[in-house]
Amino acid sequence: FELSARISKWFKVWIAFTIMEIFLSGGVPLLWLIQGSSKTYFDFGIGSLHGLLNALLLSLSLVSFYLYKLTGAYKNLSIPIFVVFWGVVVISRNLIIVNTLQIIILNLVFSRVSIKRICSVIVLSFLIIIAFGIIGDMRSGKDEFIKLAVVSDNYPLSLPSGFLWIYMYITTPF
Repeated sequence: FELSARISKWFKVWIAFTIMEIFLSGGVPLLWLIQGSSKTYFDFGIGSLHGLLNALLLSLSLVSFYLYKLTGAYKNLSIPIFVVFWGVVVISRNLIIVNTLQIIILNLVFSRVSIKRICSVIVLSFLIIIAFGIIGDMRSGKDEFIKLAVVSDNYPLSLPSGFLWIYMYITTPF
């Protein structure tokens, strides 16, 4: 496919600029977190360029997944899977969530809706919420987040923090 060649070309562009961002930022957020550095994910990247690179990577992921659905070739899943890995490396729940949602939506467009598929989406959603919480806890610290969220005394603290993160993301704009 000509489309595969274009994806490859643009992914190489993404890699080149991302290497520049890593160099100029002095590393990546996951490494900083492991090292106990004072740097955070806010210190990574070059302003607007970083947002553009995220958009490019998410677009490449979506088109790659589309090719996978058309051809069945597993090699086309490499970028969508890489985006999840990269989201962890740069401590970006946004990349992981947007990538996952766009793939779920595209998958639903290509697939018949069945009870099995609905159950799969529900299970995947719970796994995403749990991962969302784990990454959020890595970024902010669970205890600090719970203090910031000002949860009521009857909130079950044994519940994975991803549920509280999702609740806060949904309600704070209101």
